[in-house]
Amino acid sequence: RDYRQADATVEAALRWLRGKRTTDRFFVWIHLFDPHRPQRAPDEDMRAMAFASPATEQAFAQAIIEKHGVRPGFFESTGALVKRYVEYDAEIRFADRQLARLHQGMEAAGQNAGTLWIVTADHGEALGSHALDGHGEHLYKEELRVPLIFWARGRTASGRISELVRHVDLLPTLAQLYGWDLKPAPFTLPGRSLAPWIENPTRKLPRASAFAQRRP
Repeated sequence: RDYRQADATVEAALRWLRGKRTTDRFFVWIHLFDPHRPQRAPDEDMRAMAFASPATEQAFAQAIIEKHGVRPGFFESTGALVKRYVEYDAEIRFADRQLARLHQGMEAAGQNAGTLWIVTADHGEALGSHALDGHGEHLYKEELRVPLIFWARGRTASGRISELVRHVDLLPTLAQLYGWDLKPAPFTLPGRSLAPWIENPTRKLPRASAFAQRRP
């Protein structure tokens, strides 16, 4: 029920990276568990998400109810709805700050040259839509759609696509970008490489399908 917060995780990653030379090749997977229950973002991030007045808080709550179809009475009060969203957004802000700290640390150490960053998530959160709060037991888009960002200085072109991409595409993408030989017969990688799009976002990706399954 407990977890290491993003600042401690990023500090551990930076400590590990300090042992690398700028000429070393490395792969590092950094899992930030924020935002996640129990939600406990630092006061700085909670204050940044606070509303300027009761009127703006009420307008926010009404917009959430209309946009996400939160049923009346799902949260015990408007204040409870706002609190849930503020705590969640504060943890997102906290995680963002720690990602920036990681990037700045690698930049200062000269480790961003040639490094490919991939930022993604394993799931979203219902937050009252479909009369649900949480994740992992349903297949609505609030839980299935997540960000997937690629960045490398001088290698990734600026662009955004709306085509369906999947986590299963990550390994073949890395294999093509870095020339890994992962095809000893009869082995075939699942997924497809996104490398052509990363280098030219105007290219069309071949159609793909994705499978999601709820817990029994």
